[in-house]
Amino acid sequence: MSIVRVAFLFDYSSFGRKITPVLDSLKNGNFDELRNLANGVARDHPQVWKLLDDLAYFPSDLGSEEESFNTKDSWIAFWVTILICDFCLRLDNLVKTEPTPEVLHQLGVDKDIITTLIWGKPIGDLFLSLITLDENSNNYPFWNLGFKIGWLSIEDIEYIRSKIQIHNGNNSRPAYVSLLSMLDLAIQSKAGLILSAIP
Repeated sequence: MSIVRVAFLFDYSSFGRKITPVLDSLKNGNFDELRNLANGVARDHPQVWKLLDDLAYFPSDLGSEEESFNTKDSWIAFWVTILICDFCLRLDNLVKTEPTPEVLHQLGVDKDIITTLIWGKPIGDLFLSLITLDENSNNYPFWNLGFKIGWLSIEDIEYIRSKIQIHNGNNSRPAYVSLLSMLDLAIQSKAGLILSAIP
């Protein structure tokens, strides 16, 4: 398995502004506004399906959630992922020759960093950065929805980049050059990353 089989640049600040207006209804367990927002994005920006296809989501899933997914949590994760992909850009050419987790481990890269490079941080952490916590926070229905994706902030990427560089040194193998190029591009673009390892 490669380190990152799916990698998108992610404008998480713009995503936050897009989804913030529906957070109150999400906190109360009402997902109608989220569904309507996702439907609007899919209708007005059909290019999102090129990215969603990488995550094994398809146009036929929209409007057929009961048949396509086992649980309502899966519907919600699907709608949120549509919104996320509206603020993403695919990184095809930078994710095909990255070092495997085994190679990074042999070089002494921390296990947690390796895992983060594969899966990213939970999307629930992104919601945590967008909402005001209160006494009901632990009961919000979107912390652990089983997303196919994870995310990294610019700060996460800068930290990981510094740790990879320590172990990589001046290594010029294509796998390392590709990985560092992806991280550098995100930093230069002031963008986060969406990561996954979809089979």
